[in-house]
Amino acid sequence: ALLEITNKISKYKEVDKVIKAILKASLEFTNADRGFIMLCNQEGVWSYKIGIDVNKKLLSLGDFKVSMSVINKIASDKKSIFLKDVIKEKEFKKKKSIRELKLRMILAAPLEINENLIGALYVDSQTPMKDFSEIEKKFFEALAGLSSVALNSAQLYELSIIDYLTGLKNSYYFNLKLQEDVTRITRYGGKISLLLLDLDGFKSINYTFGYLTGNRILQKIGELINNSVRKPDLATRWGGDEFAIICPETDAHGMMILARRIQRKITKFSYSVSADQKIKITVSIGIVSFPTIKVETKEQLIIEAENALFLSKSQGGDKITCFNYLNREPLPVELIGVSKDHQKLLKQIESFSQSASPTLILGEDGTGKTLVANCIHKLSSRKDFPFIVVNCEVIPKISLEDELFGHEKGAFAGAVATKKGKFERASYGTILLREIGVVPLPLQEKILRVINEKKIRRIGAKSSIKTDVRIIVTSRSNLVNEMKKGRFSSALFNRLKR
Repeated sequence: ALLEITNKISKYKEVDKVIKAILKASLEFTNADRGFIMLCNQEGVWSYKIGIDVNKKLLSLGDFKVSMSVINKIASDKKSIFLKDVIKEKEFKKKKSIRELKLRMILAAPLEINENLIGALYVDSQTPMKDFSEIEKKFFEALAGLSSVALNSAQLYELSIIDYLTGLKNSYYFNLKLQEDVTRITRYGGKISLLLLDLDGFKSINYTFGYLTGNRILQKIGELINNSVRKPDLATRWGGDEFAIICPETDAHGMMILARRIQRKITKFSYSVSADQKIKITVSIGIVSFPTIKVETKEQLIIEAENALFLSKSQGGDKITCFNYLNREPLPVELIGVSKDHQKLLKQIESFSQSASPTLILGEDGTGKTLVANCIHKLSSRKDFPFIVVNCEVIPKISLEDELFGHEKGAFAGAVATKKGKFERASYGTILLREIGVVPLPLQEKILRVINEKKIRRIGAKSSIKTDVRIIVTSRSNLVNEMKKGRFSSALFNRLKR
């Protein structure tokens, strides 16, 4: 039986999984109601680690209640305790914890490594137990000895994969996990995304304020990142001031949401050096997603993520770049040309694709304004998200606001359900507003608010919704003349031509 338990426990490396296996084996052997592993540090301070009940379900923190009288006895004597009926034991029957928990049976054994106490294996029940045979006592103590070795090995393993400064997994574990995930998806299919994050100008913080301050900031950033990811994701410190996040079964859209969430949190974060001096941090982020690219090795995934990160850094930092074969994707045949004007246009398209600012494209009908807008989108970091075209000229003016902003249920007669507008549907992507010059002035002001505040409000809504969308507009009209005639907003024009 002990060999079978050993085989079960040895399958696991992580501390929590090892402890769960130990406790399940303990409850099966003793028929107890609950089982706990308590840990003891070098100062002799006890802490709860994991507890399970008779159904082998994890106990919540509020249910982590044991007889500390028994635990303290273990600590002082370093001997196992076998209490088949606690209320008959003079030393324990009047203890408050025994009475409150209505305990009858308690088994506990010290967990030791090289005669150093590292914890205790503890099980209890509200039902008294028959006499313990010497064989049963020896078996329980042997189980405790096995648990000590397994727990110590798991703790050493965790030390080898944990970054001591941030508490995140380290680069060694990152490489192991990424290799596992890449092997899985190349064999069985699936999705995986990788995010690399670099703190902008962090070396100057170390040089100016010292490495102790830098380390404290890294700890805080590590906490922010770890609190931003989902349970299946793996946040790691990749090295220095760089972090890496592996997200299984996540596409580019999901990664952009995560990246922007992390970017917002770090941008809001500040570290106080003194009463009147705070350090602000910005980050550059590179993202790569499979199957957005064809990946065969983890090295390939890392290289492409590094390329995306480099693009973010090369643009001055505080940017997010999603790898999409930038500058390697074939241009539409209509844009292929060799003239100087053509080459100038291509450079402008490439330049505008790297910006998130609103863009105004002017030109006569048939000159390719929509084609240029589409190319800007395809070469941008928003390529994997929607590109939505709205021809403002063909939509009745009375319906245009509803088309762009949507409405709430009951906002007007016929609004039988909530409707998302084009701005919402283009989230994280690009919206092209063709012939902006025909849009009524009141609606122009609403579009200006979207640009300035990055919020939209559906018709009939009481509150606004945050939005992240690149806005491109086109016009064949002379908008300067339209402004002079009072038909186009000068504020919107100035915002578009920046």
